[in-house]
This record gives sequence, C-alpha cells and structure tokens, in this order.
Amino acid sequence: WLYVYPARSTLPRLPEVVRRLYGEVITNRLLWEDPFEFKGIRDYTDSDPMRKINWKSTARTGSLKVNQFYDTSSPRLMVFLNVEQTGVLTYEDLVEESIRIVRNVLEEFIRKGVSVTIISNGVDKLTRQEIHLKEGVGLEHIDACLKQLARMDISGKVRGMDELIREKLAHAQKEQEAVSLLLSVERSEKLAQAYLEYAQASGNATWLLPIHESMTDYLAASVQENEVRSKRSEEHTSEFQSH
Repeated sequence: WLYVYPARSTLPRLPEVVRRLYGEVITNRLLWEDPFEFKGIRDYTDSDPMRKINWKSTARTGSLKVNQFYDTSSPRLMVFLNVEQTGVLTYEDLVEESIRIVRNVLEEFIRKGVSVTIISNGVDKLTRQEIHLKEGVGLEHIDACLKQLARMDISGKVRGMDELIREKLAHAQKEQEAVSLLLSVERSEKLAQAYLEYAQASGNATWLLPIHESMTDYLAASVQENEVRSKRSEEHTSEFQSH
C-alpha cells in the first residue's frame, strides 16, 4: 500500500490556537483528582465543593477542613472532525484544511504526552466504516491516525455530526477529564445545539471553523447581530458565549 498523508496546515494563527488549547488541557487536568489517592488535609476555601469536606477533622479543629487527593489522570483530547456539508455551496478545500489542522493538533499533543481520540463521520474508503480512533499516545498512534486520515472519503453521503456528538454525550460525564475540539465547516443550528449540549456536559469544548477570506465580513456581521441580541436576554448571552 502507498499512503499519502495529509500535509500539515500552515495557517499563521494555528500555533497560537494550539497553545491555548493545550493550556486548557493542562488546566483541566489539574481540576480533576483521583479519589483513591489521598494526599492530606487543608483548610476549606470558597471554591471547594461540599463533598470534599472532612467532617471528622472539621469537628476536631473547629474549622472547615477538606481532603486533598493526588492527580493521577492522564491529559486527554477528543477531536471531532466533521466532513458533512449540507449547503448549496460546498467547500472541499476547507474540509481538506480541517484534516490538515487535525494532523497538526494530533502530532503536537501526542508529542506532549496528551492522549488523543479522533471521531469523524468521514468513512474509511476500504472498510466503509466511520472513522473512530480510540485514545492513544506514541508514534504508532500518530501513524495509525494519519493512515486513517489518508483513507478518509469526504465526497460521499455521511451521517450528521450532531448524531455522533449526541452518542458521545451519553458518556460525556464519564469523560469529563477530556477537552474536546470540533473541526467543522458545516455550521448548522442542529450541530451547534448538539455541541453546546456536549460542552455543557463535558465542561470543555472548542469549535474551530475554517473559512475563506471572503466569508469574513458575513460571519462578522452574523456574530455582531447575535451579540446585540444576546445583551437583551441572559439566555441568549449564555448561548452566544457557549458557542
């Protein structure tokens, strides 16, 4: 077999986005502790949940005390790659750019020791199955992911990404230590709603939307309109910020 791997993206601002996303992964890891690895007891702070309070130590000392635990979880990134386009105009080159961005993110994060999972509605040209690469690290995982990206069919009819996201939504609470990234040229309302629900359940979600320069004015005007409406309603404000 001869595999032609996707090239790396050369977008100027991409390194900045990747650094910010990596910062979220590291910060998120620090928020989750292993309840079986006891570290010690310290004074209570306003940010501590009630479940962490050590009531015996609190009763003994007369002031609120909380348990501390070691962080033993591994940093993880969940990547959703959407190749579906439902509009009249389709932009295959932007989907290809999304794939190139995935390669950048994949290699950068795995080399930093972050486990990466890739889920896509694009199908394998040989098996005709949707792409689902379970979490992994190391050079072998990079190679396996790049082979799947090289064998991805982006031209045929695919399942809606909102369906795949809702399937993962059922497990989001169990995977809340994983930060997620959605790459999608498609920006339908049902996709936005599905990813918003996933973000609310998992607590960490970023949507990266590749566009042509010609789309900038249109999207800027659309965002401004939503922002103006959001100021009139707390519900709209929450929705806008989450998107």
